[in-house]
Parts: sequence; C-alpha cells; structure tokens
Amino acid sequence: MKEIVVTGGKGGCGKTTVAASLAFLADGWVTVDCDVDSPNLGILAQPIISERTAFTANQFEIDPDKCSRCGLCIEKCAFDAISEDFVIDQLLCESCGFCKVICPEKAISEGKTDIGHWKIGDSRFGPFLDAYLQPGAENSGKLVALLREKAKERARAENADGIIIDGPPGIGCPVIASITGADLAVAVAEPTISGVHDVKRIVELTSTLKTRVGLIINKSDISAKNETELKQFAFDNEIALLGALPYESKANEAQSAMKTLVEYSPDCAFSIEMRKAWGKITALIGGSR
Repeated sequence: MKEIVVTGGKGGCGKTTVAASLAFLADGWVTVDCDVDSPNLGILAQPIISERTAFTANQFEIDPDKCSRCGLCIEKCAFDAISEDFVIDQLLCESCGFCKVICPEKAISEGKTDIGHWKIGDSRFGPFLDAYLQPGAENSGKLVALLREKAKERARAENADGIIIDGPPGIGCPVIASITGADLAVAVAEPTISGVHDVKRIVELTSTLKTRVGLIINKSDISAKNETELKQFAFDNEIALLGALPYESKANEAQSAMKTLVEYSPDCAFSIEMRKAWGKITALIGGSR
C-alpha cells in the first residue's frame, strides 16, 4: 500500500486541485483530507458519510474551593493560559497537564472535551475520510495522525492500492504528521517569489523526515522566470519534476460543476499534463503496490 501526500507552502497554491485530480485518476484509492483546520476536498469528492466520531482533548479546570491561590500554576504555565483569578483559558491552554502535576493542593482536575470530529464514508473517488477542528482548537497533529491510521485501516479492508492525502499548508505540526512515513510528498507551487521560497522550505522538511519529494508547478505559465528557477532548483537538488500545469480558464467552471478539471475538460492542456504527472508518480513509487 502506497501513501502519497500533496503538500504546499501556502493555502491556495493548488493542493486540493491536484489531490482531487490524482484521486480521480487513481480510481479506487482511499482519499483523505488532512487539512483539518479547513477541509474542502469533500466538495469535489461528494462523500456519503457512514461514520462520524468526536475528537477529544484533555481539558483542565481549577476547583476554586480547593485552590489556595498560591500562584504557582500561573508562574509556571508556559502558555500564559491561567488568569490572575485562577481560571484556565481553554483557547490558550495546550493541555500539557503541567499545572495539575505541580499544584500543591491537587485543585486542578482533568477531563475531556470535544474539539472536533473525523468522518469516513464513500465518495465518487472511492473511500473518503476527512476531519474538522473547532476554531482555535489545538492538537491538529494528533488528529491528522489519527486520520491517517483510520485511512490505512480502510485501505487494508478494501484491499486498496494506496492512499492519497490532501495535506495542510505550511511546514508546521499537521504537515509533519501528514508527511512522516509517506512514500512520496508531492509539493505544489506556483511560479512566484513566495512559491520558490515555499518549495525550498518543504524540501528542507522532507529531507529531515527522510521522505521522497516531487514537484508540481501549478499555473506554470504565469512567470517564465520563476518557473525556470523552480525547475533549476528541482534539478540541482535531484527532485523529480512531476509536472508543469498551465493556467486553465475553465478551472472555475469545473469547480462550479463540482468536478475536477481532468473530468470536466479532459483534453485541455492542464488535464493532459495532470495525467502525465500521475504516470510519473506511479513510476516513482514503484507501481500501485
């Protein structure tokens, strides 16, 4: 079973467009949206959800009847999550539990609270999973890790060839949880100054995680200079150039029809290059299994 993660340095660079296209071309692979802060792959996948499960986190509270107001918890909290009137701000709290450990009066209790949910079902691409965190909630990396594990369970049950992950943007904790252990990270970048910078950060991360990476340039024809710089960077660092997808004016039409461009306009230049990219990806990871 293979795992392919589509990633990128910022929101809006085309990760979901590429991930959805790969999910359509893969035919029957398990598809996962690991952008748990803002999932949107389901708009194109159109899943019928069969299971919805709450995602919980530790929540700590101070019992005012037991608290001696010694101030030790306020002093030692690394996140400034405890106010001067000894109330824990749940949006600032990182649920580390240190305050409970050090409280001399044992006045801090630990409970559970729902901070999001994860879902599983069947979509027009095949088995589908995604998740959503409440605004301001932490533990996105843990939720991503859980989502990937559930995807593997579903893939084994379905005897699927692999898993395609629509990853979160950036290089933070949820991205690390998405990429670690995957067979291939597909970095999507636009040929802009920020796009070049983002690719360099992603390559540095994948190198640290020892994950193979390939590059797809989206809207490749909007800047010849930056496209050349991206291609040169890929060549210099022995990164596989998987595709250069030209700007396609029908993209908005396809989105309005809730279809991938590969479906909506199979003969356009974008779709042709996308199919070539899928061929290069399967060759790179050694086939479907």
